[in-house]
Amino acid sequence: MTVSLPTSKETVTYGCSRVVGDVCVPVKVFCGHVRALAEDCDCLFIPSFMRTDKAYNCPKFIGLPDLVKATIRYARLS
Repeated sequence: MTVSLPTSKETVTYGCSRVVGDVCVPVKVFCGHVRALAEDCDCLFIPSFMRTDKAYNCPKFIGLPDLVKATIRYARLS
């Protein structure tokens, strides 16, 4: 199992460079970490959670698998 390094300025900068400006910082950081992992992994598991308990998730978090496919060069998700 591979784990990404702690969030750094480079992680955030890469995430910011890959998604549009109105995307929240947690999603940008997520993209930065996925990039770091995608370079060293054969497979990434990125689930899409519609809701937890009685609350729905943010649409951007629901769409993380699709966002990663569209923005991360190394990611090959099926």
